[in-house]
Amino acid sequence: GAYIGGTGAANKLDDYEEGTWTPVLRRLSSTVATHSEQTGVYTKVGNLVHVHGTIRCSAGANAGGSTVITGLPFTSLSGAGKRTSGTLGGMNGGGTDSANIRLVLDPGNTFIYVLRQAGQSYNHDASFNAAVDILGFSITYSAA
Repeated sequence: GAYIGGTGAANKLDDYEEGTWTPVLRRLSSTVATHSEQTGVYTKVGNLVHVHGTIRCSAGANAGGSTVITGLPFTSLSGAGKRTSGTLGGMNGGGTDSANIRLVLDPGNTFIYVLRQAGQSYNHDASFNAAVDILGFSITYSAA
């Protein structure tokens, strides 16, 4: 392959991959929502991964506890300062505080926290309605 830097380091652009993944909305410790659509696509260049997708749930999105999206195609890189955040498109059934939903991926994880910002603090329970549509989300992160 091609080289950069003149010291024999392999060009990370030679490590390119595209694929699909299945995003799952669930509670971290237990309940999985009933899905009617789960679509996800990823692009990986070197250790940089970009995922995006859509999730539609017909029931069970309102169970208590930490709300997460599982199924990421690669584990995120561990270490201090490696947390990353994502973006959301449209949402139906997000609850009364849906404008304050955030996506956060902690180091060393294969799931995204769906957080609800509440003033100066946040809650791991997104407080969704039983049925929720997340119509487009994305996050870019470094893989382990």
